[in-house]
Amino acid sequence: MKTSCNIIFEDKHLQPCDYKTAIDSLGQENTSIWIDVEGASVAELEQILEDLKVHGLIRRFCIDSRDHPGYYPLKPLSLLVMPVVTDKKVNRKMEYLGSLYGNGFLLTFYDNQFTRFQKNLKWEDFATVLPDNSILGFISSLLFGLSMVLLRRTAFLSESILTLEKKLDANQGDIQLEEIADLQSDLLLLESVVQGQLPVYLAFAASDKASNSAEKTKEYQTLSAANLNSADRTLELLERRLNAIRSFYDAQAREKTNKRLERLTIMSTIFMPITFLAGIWGMNFQYIPLINNPFGYAYAIAAMILISAGMFFYFRSRGWFD
Repeated sequence: MKTSCNIIFEDKHLQPCDYKTAIDSLGQENTSIWIDVEGASVAELEQILEDLKVHGLIRRFCIDSRDHPGYYPLKPLSLLVMPVVTDKKVNRKMEYLGSLYGNGFLLTFYDNQFTRFQKNLKWEDFATVLPDNSILGFISSLLFGLSMVLLRRTAFLSESILTLEKKLDANQGDIQLEEIADLQSDLLLLESVVQGQLPVYLAFAASDKASNSAEKTKEYQTLSAANLNSADRTLELLERRLNAIRSFYDAQAREKTNKRLERLTIMSTIFMPITFLAGIWGMNFQYIPLINNPFGYAYAIAAMILISAGMFFYFRSRGWFD
């Protein structure tokens, strides 16, 4: 388990602190606490909730709803669970971010590191991205960053699909099924995250707590909703474009298969008379034409070659081998 604790002061700057200092600072005026927990087990999360004096139904929701997206506006605390994308270059997958917040404190917990828009910011730079020093302002800034991440990943996916379309126009044979499958996996992942975040965020933005936020915080909320809606519409369009590429690839694959079957059928047709003649001359009868002729074997081979060559050139003249 990794734990990061910070004190949010009135001037909106963050000061890292240890866990004990964060717990002792709870309830102080003009001071908010942010505790960030990564990879906590159920027992470890329960201990943190105990230290924060979180009991009752909201505590059970924190434990049981860690992988169920939703907004749980219980009083005096609220729980927000949203899907996020893990911060990996390969094998990205969907994780869940839980945010438990109340008057003066915020607890975020998740299993694996996820992609954050503000992850490279220094602590002293947070004052430039926080709308105010309230917990709702901090959550709105965090959610705005998550929406920017999804919007950026959607733009990257759009560029990848455009590159694939250009490759398709230039040389259809250069496209591999693995390329399409990888893009489809990325698309499904982003769609799952965006469609999981959007209703949860809209419920959060419509809550009484969010509606009483400062104007700057409301502006962040409006921008986040606009980013998620934009990403959702763009992903829907990208899905249609990618499905068109997959349909074209499947049509090309079927065409290649049909051509191969067609050639096999032609070859079978060419060799059918030869097989017929071989079957006749292979019968165990005493009197068979050319059986006693010294040139019978040569005549038979010549007949087979002539028949095969004649059928081959006939089919070729008809364009069956094009």
